[in-house]
Amino acid sequence: ACRILHNMRTESRVGHSSRMRALPSPLAAMHRAFFFVFMLACATPMIVLADDGDPLPLEPTREIAFTSSEGTWMSLDVSPDGTTLIFDLLGDIYTMPIRGGAATRITKGMAFDAQPVYSPDGESIAFISDRDGHQNLWVMPADGGEPMRITNGGAATSFASPAWSPDGQHLVVARSSWGQRTYALVAHQIDGGSGVQITKGDGHNALGATYSADGRYLYYALRQGGFEYDARFPMWQIARKDVREGNEDVLTSDLGSGIRPTLSPNGRYLVYGSRHHGDTGLKLLDLKTGENTWLVYPVTHDEQESTFTRDLLPRFDFTPDGESLIYSNDGRFERLDLTTETRVKIGFTAEIEQSLTPLLYFPWQLEDGDVVVRIAQDPAMSPAGTHIAFTALNRIYIHDLESGATKPVSPAGRSAFQPAWSPDGSRIAYVDWSPRGGHLWALRVRGERSTQVSRLPAHYSDPVFSPDGQRIVAVRQSAHDRLSVDWDTGFAYEGDLVWFPARGGDAAIITPARSLTLPHFGPDHTRIFLYQQDLP
Repeated sequence: ACRILHNMRTESRVGHSSRMRALPSPLAAMHRAFFFVFMLACATPMIVLADDGDPLPLEPTREIAFTSSEGTWMSLDVSPDGTTLIFDLLGDIYTMPIRGGAATRITKGMAFDAQPVYSPDGESIAFISDRDGHQNLWVMPADGGEPMRITNGGAATSFASPAWSPDGQHLVVARSSWGQRTYALVAHQIDGGSGVQITKGDGHNALGATYSADGRYLYYALRQGGFEYDARFPMWQIARKDVREGNEDVLTSDLGSGIRPTLSPNGRYLVYGSRHHGDTGLKLLDLKTGENTWLVYPVTHDEQESTFTRDLLPRFDFTPDGESLIYSNDGRFERLDLTTETRVKIGFTAEIEQSLTPLLYFPWQLEDGDVVVRIAQDPAMSPAGTHIAFTALNRIYIHDLESGATKPVSPAGRSAFQPAWSPDGSRIAYVDWSPRGGHLWALRVRGERSTQVSRLPAHYSDPVFSPDGQRIVAVRQSAHDRLSVDWDTGFAYEGDLVWFPARGGDAAIITPARSLTLPHFGPDHTRIFLYQQDLP
């Protein structure tokens, strides 16, 4: 508690004013309540000086320049006077008239600057940047100029979605680290300090905060836990925290989640993102009546299944009069009139100038001629013991043990695997595999001519000739099932053991596969022997 109080009331950089900036009423009330209790215990000042960090280590060697009229994942904000849009594009920050037109770049260089937001008075801009070698929260004049770092994040720390307090005295930002895997909302005075954590940890994940006009409530996307594989919807919902009382309430229960909330200027309406039928749209929640309707659909696809390092949706914003909503969609900006529901595109052109590092492209001339094969699959000895058939580079090859010569025998362009010799050594059975389903083939060694044995596509494996050479036995299963299994064990739980006439024809089912594999014949030519894997 001592550290929190001193951090909130002391400077973070030499030369900055040491006066304590006023917090919005909830945090200020907390500060006043504890100040006298801890004054004696905290008599020794604890000034937190932000480490300047290291600049970006990469040295540019090339330049690229072009004009763009669209971009990916552009977060935007509307100036308090309603005349200007600010947005990020390719790691730089631009401003332009709210009606569109030529954009003006106000940051440049190799740093990745993103997620800009205007201060309530319109004189400053907060944004996230890695310009000091680590990702941190920065503030600069609205027309550009020298930025000031607010946070002191390290290499494993990331920040997202800064938001100003209504009085412009502090910023709330989502902070995470590789160890946490979740975001917590932290309030930072403009004068610096280590910040005050607003939302709890322990799996509590809060992202994309926005204040109510009176500073009492924070709205944000909430979920339990961080990134996970095969996550199920809904994952996020919109929550509201009373920063005066400390209570947290969940406001939505959308099946497609609730993400990236934005409040209307009058505080009555909340716009947020949600998923429906695989696409992302924006919904309008009337906080007075509870009515919840779709506002615009679809928009830029959300990042709920990703690691959401730049929030779950690009930032969107109301105009100051509350009559329109401006958002990014399909690489451009759109303006929605909330009364007429008219959508108008906001065109722009931006001059892109980027410094690039050395080109990581090293051409390597491959020599023509013989290639040393490092992986030879499924070697099979001929009945006479003079040749070996095997698969390499997706083709069937035959190696002559006496002369040492090796030659491909299966057709070029067809994947060929698992060669099996006929009893007289004149033919080789093999399979080919493809997403649409492969076939069983018989190859005549002299002449290298292949004949399709199976009539229906499937996933065939483990072919073997019968001792009389009249039939070919194989394991067959659905190609779709083979591609859809969670784990490829190399054998089929489903499917059948089948045989075909060696010259081609319809399959005859011998028995369900039941994880049976590698069919082969013993002394009794009327019986087939197989190996059975242990079932999991």
